[in-house]
Amino acid sequence: MRIAFQKLALALALGAAAVVVGSGCGIAFQDSKDGKLRFALGDVEPTCDVDTTVDDENGRAEVTHTVSDDQTRCTIHVEWSGVLVDMAAVRETTEAQIEAGGLPAANVAVRFKNVTVTLAEVRIRDDAGNDVQPPQLPSYDARVGIEGEGELLQIVHAEGGDPLNPTVSGNPNSDALLDLANKQYEARGTILANGSADVVLFTADLAALDAADQPALEMRLDVAVDGEASPKLF
Repeated sequence: MRIAFQKLALALALGAAAVVVGSGCGIAFQDSKDGKLRFALGDVEPTCDVDTTVDDENGRAEVTHTVSDDQTRCTIHVEWSGVLVDMAAVRETTEAQIEAGGLPAANVAVRFKNVTVTLAEVRIRDDAGNDVQPPQLPSYDARVGIEGEGELLQIVHAEGGDPLNPTVSGNPNSDALLDLANKQYEARGTILANGSADVVLFTADLAALDAADQPALEMRLDVAVDGEASPKLF
C-alpha cells in the first residue's frame, strides 16, 4: 500500500481543511467540525408555570418553569440528555471518502489521539434558527458532560448574563472523551451526553419567548480532533 495513495485518500476523508503529514507508516491528521446542542425551553406561558418533557431529534429535555416569590422572574430549568457526537456518521463519511480515494476502507485503521470540545457561541433561538433574545437576560447557566469512571465529567460550562459573552469553563479534552471517541468510532455508535441549564428571565419579557416556535438555549460547539490513520497489517 503506497503512502502517496494513503495521503490522497485520507486528505479526501478529512476535508480540505485537514492537515495531513506522514508519520512512519501512518498518516497524522487534524480536523475540526461544528456541532450544536439545543436545550429545549418548552412552551412558554406568561404565568411561568410549566412542567413538561420535550423529545426531538436533539434528545430529551425535562423542562420546569418556576416563578419567583415576588413574581418578577421566571427560572426555566432543563435537564437534557442526547447525542453529543454521532460517531457512526463520522465513520460512514470517512470510509466513503477513503473508498473514493481508491483505498479499501477495511484496510485502513483510524485512531484518534486528541478530541477537544470548545464553546463557540450561546444563543436563544427558535426552531428555524432565528435569534429570540429577550430584552434582558438576568442570568443563565448551562453545562454539558459525559459519563466517565463512575462520574459525570463536565466538558463545557457556560454562564453569565450575556449569551454573546459567556464565562466558559470545563474539561474540553478529557481522556474519557477521547476513549469514547475511539470506542464509538469502532462500534459505529454515538457519544452520549447529559446536560442541564437554568435560564432566568424577567416575567415581563416572557412574551418574546411565548411568540417563538420551539425556543431553545442553543450551544454551538467546535470539535477538534487529531490522530493517525495507518494501513492494517494482515
